[in-house]
Amino acid sequence: MIMTTNGVSAEQEREQQLQQRRLEEEGGDDTGQIELVGDELEGSDDELEGQLPTSVRDGGASRAASFFRESLFFNSAEQQEGAADDEAELKWAAIERLPTYDRLRMSLLSARGVGAINAGAGDGAGSNGVGDAKGAAGAPSAFQVVDVRRLRAAQRRAVVQSLVADVKHDNIRLLRKQRERMERQLIFTVFQVNVRPPTVEVRWRDVCVEAECQVVAGKPLPTLWNSALSKFSLLAATLGFSRHRAKISILKNVTGIIKSSRITLLLGPPGCGKTTLLKALAGKLNKSLTVTGEIEYNGVKLDEFVPEKTSAYVSQYNLHVPEMTVRETLDFSARFQGVGSRAEIMKEVIRREKEAGITPDPDVDTYMKAVSMEGLERSIQTDYIMKIMGLDRCANIIVGDAMRRGISGGEMKRLTTGEMIVGPCKVLLMDEISTGLDSSTTFQIVSCLQQLAHITEYTILVSLLQPAPETYDLFDDIILMAEGKIVYHGSKCSVMSFFESCGFKCPERKGAADFLQEVLSEKDQQQYWSHSENRYNFITVDQFCDKFKASQVGQNLAEDLSKPYDKSKGQKNALSRIESIAWTSISYYLIGYTPEAPRFFRQLLVLFLIHTGALSLFRCVASYCQTMVAGSVGGTMSTLVILLFGGFLIPRSSMPNWLKWGFWLSPLSYAEIGLTGNEFLAPRWLKITISGVTVGKRILIDRGLDFAGYVYWISVAALIGFVLLFNIGFSIGLTMKQSPSTSQAIISRDKIRIFHGREQDMSKDRDKKSISQGREQDMSKDVKIGMRRMALPFTPLTISFQNVNYYVDAPLEMRVKGYMGNKLQLLHNITGAFQPGVLSALMGVTGAGKTTLLDVLAGRKTGGVIEGDIRIGGYPKFQQTFSRISAYCEQNDVHSPQITVGESVAYSAWLRLPTEIDAETRKLMLMKRGGELIYAGPLGQHSCKVIQYFQSIPGIPKIKDNYNPSTWMLEVTSTSMETQLGVNFARIYTESTMCKDMDALVKGLSMPPPGMNDLHFPTRFPQKFWEQFKACLWKQCLSHWRTPSYNLVRIVFMTVSSIIFGVLYWQKGNIRHINDQQSLFTILGCMYGTTLFTGINNCQSVMPFVAIERSVVYRERFAGMYSPWAYSFAQVAMEIPYVLVQLVLFMLIAYPMIGYAWTAAKFFWFFYTMFFTLLYFLYLGMLMVSITPNIQVASIFASMFYTTQNLISGFIVPPPHIPKWWAWLYYMSPMSWTLNLFFTTQFGYEDDRKILVFGETKTIAAFVRDYYGFHRELLPLAAILLAGFPVLFAVLFGYSISRLNFQKR
Repeated sequence: MIMTTNGVSAEQEREQQLQQRRLEEEGGDDTGQIELVGDELEGSDDELEGQLPTSVRDGGASRAASFFRESLFFNSAEQQEGAADDEAELKWAAIERLPTYDRLRMSLLSARGVGAINAGAGDGAGSNGVGDAKGAAGAPSAFQVVDVRRLRAAQRRAVVQSLVADVKHDNIRLLRKQRERMERQLIFTVFQVNVRPPTVEVRWRDVCVEAECQVVAGKPLPTLWNSALSKFSLLAATLGFSRHRAKISILKNVTGIIKSSRITLLLGPPGCGKTTLLKALAGKLNKSLTVTGEIEYNGVKLDEFVPEKTSAYVSQYNLHVPEMTVRETLDFSARFQGVGSRAEIMKEVIRREKEAGITPDPDVDTYMKAVSMEGLERSIQTDYIMKIMGLDRCANIIVGDAMRRGISGGEMKRLTTGEMIVGPCKVLLMDEISTGLDSSTTFQIVSCLQQLAHITEYTILVSLLQPAPETYDLFDDIILMAEGKIVYHGSKCSVMSFFESCGFKCPERKGAADFLQEVLSEKDQQQYWSHSENRYNFITVDQFCDKFKASQVGQNLAEDLSKPYDKSKGQKNALSRIESIAWTSISYYLIGYTPEAPRFFRQLLVLFLIHTGALSLFRCVASYCQTMVAGSVGGTMSTLVILLFGGFLIPRSSMPNWLKWGFWLSPLSYAEIGLTGNEFLAPRWLKITISGVTVGKRILIDRGLDFAGYVYWISVAALIGFVLLFNIGFSIGLTMKQSPSTSQAIISRDKIRIFHGREQDMSKDRDKKSISQGREQDMSKDVKIGMRRMALPFTPLTISFQNVNYYVDAPLEMRVKGYMGNKLQLLHNITGAFQPGVLSALMGVTGAGKTTLLDVLAGRKTGGVIEGDIRIGGYPKFQQTFSRISAYCEQNDVHSPQITVGESVAYSAWLRLPTEIDAETRKLMLMKRGGELIYAGPLGQHSCKVIQYFQSIPGIPKIKDNYNPSTWMLEVTSTSMETQLGVNFARIYTESTMCKDMDALVKGLSMPPPGMNDLHFPTRFPQKFWEQFKACLWKQCLSHWRTPSYNLVRIVFMTVSSIIFGVLYWQKGNIRHINDQQSLFTILGCMYGTTLFTGINNCQSVMPFVAIERSVVYRERFAGMYSPWAYSFAQVAMEIPYVLVQLVLFMLIAYPMIGYAWTAAKFFWFFYTMFFTLLYFLYLGMLMVSITPNIQVASIFASMFYTTQNLISGFIVPPPHIPKWWAWLYYMSPMSWTLNLFFTTQFGYEDDRKILVFGETKTIAAFVRDYYGFHRELLPLAAILLAGFPVLFAVLFGYSISRLNFQKR
C-alpha cells in the first residue's frame, strides 16, 4: 500500500486516508463476502486505479517513500509524529541499504512487539504478548529493528495478535494484505511488484485401484492359519505355482480435475472410495495395491516428482506423540516441512519493492519474512496456525492419549489438520477433518481453508461425511462418489439442477449434503422422486454416471481434461556418548581393569562405538519391521545372531568350519577383539607364563582371539563401518517402506461370489423388495403397536446433579505464566437432570467441558476433586451399583482390535433408549468454554425455544433462513461474541427463570419417589466368577488366534532360532564330544543362550499385546462387567498352549541337532525346565506392563531384569565366586534356578565321564558341583522354586491389574 506526499496538500492527504480506510474495510464482517474477494482481485489494474483520487493516480513513484509516515502511524496522534517518524524512516532506510540476504531477515517490530519485549522474554511473557502501544510510543521510537530469526515467544504472539485478533474477520484481511503486497501493492505508482506464488492443478484420468485378496474358506479374518497360508501362497507364487487370489476394485475409472483457487468437497457414503482417492492423489497408496491410470500435477506425472513436497494429505486418524505439547508438535512439523518457495518469493518481493521505493506494513513484513526463514526451531507460522485453528488456548498442554489426559478430542482433530497446513504445500487433500468437531468449529476451519484457496490460490479437496448446510455452502465444487465411481464432478451451483434433471429434488429444510448421499441409496432414493406422473424405478450408480457424462457439466469436464495443461503456468547420538562415559567411568576401576589412561580411553572408544552401533541397528530393524511386536522380535533375532557369532557363547575355534565366516560379520566380534586385546596385552598380563605362554596370551588363544595389538584399530574402523551401514539401512527403510497397513487383504469364497454376482442379482432383489414392501409396512405397524403395549424390562431412573464442580491440579505451564492457584476449575456449578423418556443433548464448543461432565457423571475420572450432589433415582450415586445399570459411549473408541463387531456386542451388554421419542420430550444443555452452563431447558420444534431464548438477549443476531440452529447457537455464544456484546452468558442464565425452574426440578428429583427403593444387587458382578472367566477366556482365545503379529511371529522366531542354535552347536551336547572344560563351557553356554534369548523374546513380544488390551480392560472394569482377576487369569491361561507349541518346536528341532541325550529323565527335565522358563519370562512381560504407565517404561524395567539375570544367573560369574552380599540376589533370580536344573539334570549325574579341567582330570558331575555349586540333592527344591516363579508373576499381574490404574482422566 503506497501513497504520495510530495506536493500533496493536507486536504488531499485526508482524502487518501479516507480511501485507505475504505480499502481496508472492503471485506466487511459477513463471511458471505469471501467469494467476492476472488472476483475483486481478478479485476485489471486500470479498473482498480480508476477508483482512486486523481492526486493519488498521478503522483508517480517519486512520492512512494514519503508515504511511510502515513502507513505506519495512521492512527497515532499528530503530536507523536515528528522525531519518532524520522527515526523510524531512518531505521527502515538502514534496512533497505542491507544486502538482500540480510534485508530478508531484518524488519521493524511495531509498538506491540516492543511492548512484548518490555513485558518479558520467553514463553512466560503474558498470555498473548501484546504490550501497551501508548507506553511503547513514549519510548524513543515506536519501532525497533529486529532479526526475525530471533523473535521471542512474546514477540511472535504479539505480531500474530496484531494481525489476527479476531479470526473470523482478520484472517481474510491478513491473507489479502499478503497477496496485495505481492501483486497489487504498487497500484498507486508506475511500477508493480507483480510476484505471483506458484499454483498447482491436479488432474487424474481413468484411475483404477485394485486390491489383490487371498481367498479363504470361512470368515475372512487375519487368523494365524490364514496369515500362514497367505505367506505360503506368496512363496508359491514366487516359485511359479498358482494361488487362490481375487482382485477387488476399489476405484473404477475415476476421472477429474481440481484447480487452484477453488475448494472442492468430496462426498460419498462410507466405503465408497473417498480415502483411497485422496491417498492416490497424494501418492500415499499402499504398494500392494494395483494402480492404473494417470495422475498429474501441473502436467507432470506423479512418478516424475516427489508429491509429498507439493501436497499434504491430512488423515482421518489422529496419530501424534502423546508426550509432546500442541506447540511442540506444530513446531516440529513446521521445521521439517520447511518453507518451500517462500524464501525465493520473499527475496524477489523485497528486491522489487526496493527498486520501486515501496515501504510495506511493518507487521505484515515481519510475519512474511519470519515464515520464510528455514530451519527455525520456533516458527511464527506455528502461532498463526494455532490462532486460526483455535489451538492457542491449549498451546502448552500435552497431546495425550488413551492413558494420559491431554487435549480434548476436538482439539486433537484440529491439531491433525494444523500439523499439515503449517507447511508450505499448495495442495491440501483432507480426509474427514470434521470428526469429533462441533459444527461451529468445522465451519470456522473450512472458512479458513476457503480463504486460503480464494486468496492465496491453494488447491484444496476436502472429504466430509455429513457437513452442515452452512459449511456445505463454503465450497466451490462438489465431487460425489458411490461404489468406487464418480457420480458428479462440477460446480456446486449445478449439482441440484443435475439431479432434478434425473427426477430427484431436495426438499426444504433438507441439507444438500445429506440429500446428495441419500439420493444414491436404494433405501432412501424413492422419497426424493419428483416426477409423480411417472412410475419410479431405482436408478443405479452406473445410470447416474451415464447421465452425468451426457450432461453439460460432464461435457465441460471432459473438455477441460482434453486440453493439455499449460506448463508455462506451473512452477515447479549424544545419549550413547553419555551412556558410554558413565559405564566406563564407573565400571573400569571397580572391576579392576589395567589402571592406564590410554587403555581406559581405548575401552571408552570401543564401548561408545558399540553403543552407537546398537542404537543404529535397532533403528534399522524398526524401520523395516515397523510394528512393536515385529520390531521387538526383529531386534531380539538380530541380537541373537550377533551374540552367537560374536565369539563369546561359542568361541570362533569351536564354530563349524563352514560357519566361521559369520564371526567376521558380527559387530560384537570386533568389540570383543578390541576390548580383550586392550586388556590382556597389557604388561601386567605378560609377567606370568604357563607352559611358555603368558597368561594374557593363553586367555586370548583359548577364546580364539589371539591377534596383534594393531588389530585394535582395525576393529575400531570396522565398528565405525557398521554404524554407517546400519544408519544407511535405516534411511533406506524409512524411504522405501510404506507405513504398515491396518489389515490384511483377505476375502471369503462366499463373499467373492456375492461380490461378483451382485450386479446380476440386484434387479431380482429389487423385485422381491417391491413385492414384500406392503407386508413389511404392515409388520412394522404391528411391531410399533406391540412395542407400545410392551412393558419395560427395567425400572426407569432419573439422574440429577446439582452444583457439580471439578478441579484438577494447575499445570506447571500455567503456574510459570503467573497463575496463582494450585487448582484449576474445569466445571462450575453445573446443575441439571436426565429423565427417562426425554432425549437430552449436551452441547458446547470444543473445550467447553462436555466430556469432563460426562466423565464425572459416569464415574470415569481417575484424578482431580469432584464436588456436588449426584443422585440416581433420588438416592446418592454409588459407583459400583451405578456401573451395573449404565452404559457410557465414550468419544474415543477403545476396543479389542481383533474382535469383530458382532463378537463385541455379544461379549458386552448395551442399554438402549426407547425408540419412540417425540418433539416435546427433547432437552438441551449448552455449555461454554470453561465449563459453565449457559442454557438448560427444552429444545422445542426445530429448536425454536432455544432460538427464542438467545435472540431475546440484546445484540444477538437473528438466525438466517435454513441455517443450522446448532451452528448458530455455538456462534452467537462464542467467547468473541461475549466480548463484543460485553455480556456473560453464564450469568444471564443463572439469573433467568429457566435456571430457577431447573433448580426446582433438580431438587424435586433429588428426593426418591414414593415406593422407589435404592439400587441394590446381591452380587457385585452380573455373572459368577466362573462365567466371567469363561467369557474372558473366549475373548482372549479369539484375540490370540487373530493376532499373527504376536503369536505367529514368536512361533516363527522359535523355529528360526532353534535351527540357528542347532546348526551352530551341532552335536556339541553329545557327552562323547565333551573332552575338556572348554567343550563343557560351550554346551553350557548353549543352554544359557537358548533359554535367555527365547525367554527375552517372549517377554518383549507380549508387552505390546497386553498394553493394547489394558486400555480395554480399564473401560470394561469401569463398566463393572467382570472381576479383574477373571480377566487376568484368562489371559494367563491363554498363553499356556502357545508356549507349549513353542516348546514342542524347540524339542523337535534343536534338541536332536544339538545332541542332547535321548533318555526319558533328561528329556522330561529339559522339557520341564524350558516350559516354566518360557512361562515366567512371558508373565514377567505382562507384569511389567501392569505396573508401569506405558510400554516404554515397561521395556526399561524389563531390560533391567535382563541385565540382572545375565550377571547374577550363575553362568558369567559362577555362584561360588559371587560376593556374599549379593548372594541373596542370586537365590532370588529365576534364571539361576533354570541353569541349576539344566546343568544338574543334563550333566550332574555324569559320574563316569572324565574330562581335563584346568590341568587336572575330573568327572563332569564333580566339575559341575565344584565349579558351579549345583548339587543334585537339591534338585526337587530347584524344580519347585522354578515352577513357583510363573505362579508368582501371574498372581502379581492379576493384583496389579485389579489395583493399579495408570489412565489419567
